[in-house]
Amino acid sequence: MPEITSIESQKKKKDRFNIFVDGKFRFGLDAETLVKSGLKIGQEISEKEIEKLVFENETNKLTEKALHFLSFRPRSESEVRKRLKSKTLHSSFFIHYSSDEVIDTVVQRVKRLGYINDEEFTRWWVEQRQTHRPRGARLIKSELYQKGITQEIIEKVLPEDEEGEIEQALKAAKKKLRSYDLKSRESRQKMSQYLARRGFDWETIKEALSRLMNSSDPQ
Repeated sequence: MPEITSIESQKKKKDRFNIFVDGKFRFGLDAETLVKSGLKIGQEISEKEIEKLVFENETNKLTEKALHFLSFRPRSESEVRKRLKSKTLHSSFFIHYSSDEVIDTVVQRVKRLGYINDEEFTRWWVEQRQTHRPRGARLIKSELYQKGITQEIIEKVLPEDEEGEIEQALKAAKKKLRSYDLKSRESRQKMSQYLARRGFDWETIKEALSRLMNSSDPQ
């Protein structure tokens, strides 16, 4: 049976340790995993036990990376999974575990901590768009689909609201009034094109422009 012959602190990362088996380096562990494992010099260790320890170590490292990624702003589960996929270390010790299993373990752990919730993320995304960068529901839905949000969640958070859509179009249009004089047909066309690029449909654009032109103080 292979035997642990040395446990040495890494020079650059004092909270990580190199584990030597039968005189040769075999794997590294963070301090938390090492303490939990109870490893000690002279202890016999099987390949299966090594793989289990490496798996635990990898999930700890990726959990830290996930939490760091989430510290900047809310993320969807799909975004987190893609990020972790790019960070997964492909260890030769993983005989019984795939990188997807490592990522699944990390995602479930972070979910339990309350940092991943697609419905809450969707509400945040919609609020950010409607408050700071007004755009149509069609474009917002497209963005959310790209973030991996399901249609069920999108429809729950962003139900059809004709008046709300017009209000968003008005908000977007008012930010551009200095650039477009709506008395000019050419300017109205440019404004319509601008709103269309922001994801509003023609009926919404027509109503928004009508209200702006009939407003005594469109600013």
